[in-house]
Amino acid sequence: MPNRMVGARSAITARVLVGCGVSALLLASCVSLKPIVETADLPPGGSATWAEWYVDQTGEVIEPDQVGVYAIESVGDSLYLGLAGDVSNARDGALVARFDGTSVTALGQLDEQGVIDFTADGDTVLAPGADPDYGDTWLAGNAYEIDATGITKFRDRTPRTLVATTVTGLDGRYTFPGVRETGYEVRFVAPVGTQLTASVGNNVGRAAQTSIDTSDPVPGAGYANVCGPGVDRFTPWTNGRIDAGLVPGSSPITPAVGPPSLAGYVGGSTIGGIVWDDANANSVRDGAETARVGAVVELWSTDPYLPCQLHGTMIHVDETTGVRYATGAVYADVAPVFSAPAGTMDFSYVGEIPNDRAYSITGFGGALYAMGYSFPPFSGAPSTRELWRSTDGASTWTQVVGVQPDFAARPVEFGGQLVVPDKFMDSLVTIGAAGTVTSTVALPFTMPFNTHDLFAVACGDMIYAPATDGGLWRSENLTEWERYAGGPAPIGALHWWEEQGELIAARRGLDANVFRVDPGEGGSICAG
Repeated sequence: MPNRMVGARSAITARVLVGCGVSALLLASCVSLKPIVETADLPPGGSATWAEWYVDQTGEVIEPDQVGVYAIESVGDSLYLGLAGDVSNARDGALVARFDGTSVTALGQLDEQGVIDFTADGDTVLAPGADPDYGDTWLAGNAYEIDATGITKFRDRTPRTLVATTVTGLDGRYTFPGVRETGYEVRFVAPVGTQLTASVGNNVGRAAQTSIDTSDPVPGAGYANVCGPGVDRFTPWTNGRIDAGLVPGSSPITPAVGPPSLAGYVGGSTIGGIVWDDANANSVRDGAETARVGAVVELWSTDPYLPCQLHGTMIHVDETTGVRYATGAVYADVAPVFSAPAGTMDFSYVGEIPNDRAYSITGFGGALYAMGYSFPPFSGAPSTRELWRSTDGASTWTQVVGVQPDFAARPVEFGGQLVVPDKFMDSLVTIGAAGTVTSTVALPFTMPFNTHDLFAVACGDMIYAPATDGGLWRSENLTEWERYAGGPAPIGALHWWEEQGELIAARRGLDANVFRVDPGEGGSICAG
């Protein structure tokens, strides 16, 4: 294994204990992985495979190697499973199911391409809106509460607040000066005889947004979203460009009724842009196209709610206060963090991490930790992976020096430390209560990438982690590992079902399945 350095600290190379299937000389038997239910018993009339059942329940076309369980969470005697069956940017169709210890029931679909993470909060399971791409669009994030009765989707607050109205000047431009930086919708009322041209604002690179006029609002609704400071892909706080093109036609959008109120939204920033006649209907303002004078533009507050796309995120619940935190990604140079009061989905912007995306978020030692990821297509900089720490409720963040984590896997608390997977998924980095790296351990196996959930599970004195070769390894101290179970394909999701005292594992693909890890008579999952 490579000997990586973390600050001035050398990596520890973990030792392999006698385990199952490691070599011909290690003759210990693997423990059994027993399906939680036989596929023939999946409702309503049985299925040959979990993949077939997923198709029966959703009607979706699947990618064979993608179908399976991506997230697992338990609440009491209920085990919740998040299934998906397609590649990114293809279609919605994620499915949520509940296992009651005997049978599996489909609760319904999410308006998302996939399922990234589940988090328990009391009797409820929380799910971020990971990929609201088709029909739901990427204009705003969704969030879901799940329980035994079904799924509740949260998107935005109703009614919104009309903050200000204005009209475009002789140059076609409008401004909303003196507003605070929070979540808004800029709504364009198309003049009589016109309608909004097609939106390209949500489909082109961020660099283009800062250099040319492209039509941003959704034609049928007339609005374009604005998020907190610097976190919208249109970056209105720095360049004031929320623009709209017009073409001949008729529009269902009418001016708001009632006076606007700036109370509570006064600040030092400006939102603005231009409205023009898009003569060639290409959604881009070409040099000869005429600015539109007198077009009505409205500013609506959408705070509190999820004001940005929450693509690839997780929700964390503070064990002491009950406050819910969610990380976001909007293809900008910063990633927003939102918080909501205990027991609510009233999320509002609270801070930001200087990365293109912030994926996992968790709490440890009275602080919050989040994985950050920057990548060249949007930031223009070399790809980086970073771990960030906040001690003030997500308002400000400091990078933890000496760790480049896998950006998608949620860290695990074990042995009084926070355990973070290295970006190569072949080492573990431990973080102490002070927020500094305490050790790096080179593993005798490689873990699967992009789990988007807990990369490992801690239970009592043991920590479990899957391997790319299909093995399930465990350790009491991170420096000595034994191969505990094995199979033909990697485990994609792990969960400790505390109420039932069971370790649950799931595989993906055409042979996807959900298993109990059976330690056998006299065996123990949580003790060596």
